[in-house]
Amino acid sequence: MSNPAHLDAGQLCWLSLQRGETVRCLAGSLWLTAGAEDIVLHAGQVYRAHATHAVLCQALQACRVQQQPALPARPQNGGQPHRWFASLIRQWLPRIWRNAG
Repeated sequence: MSNPAHLDAGQLCWLSLQRGETVRCLAGSLWLTAGAEDIVLHAGQVYRAHATHAVLCQALQACRVQQQPALPARPQNGGQPHRWFASLIRQWLPRIWRNAG
């Protein structure tokens, strides 16, 4: 459901969510049941799945809802870009200062 879907008041739907995927309420209000957790979303609010599971959605009032894919995980590289940047600064900063004077 990457395109927004319209639900009339009281209408139910099931969403199959992967970990990290989100359900965004674009308008109206929506009640989600995810496992033992009940969540109410109002326009502009988001629910992010912490695990892969099915979610039951019920529109509390007419609403627009959108399921969005998970964001890609940030690489876990042990700070390598920071080390690279620090070495670049150590290399070039003295040269810049020498040439500026």
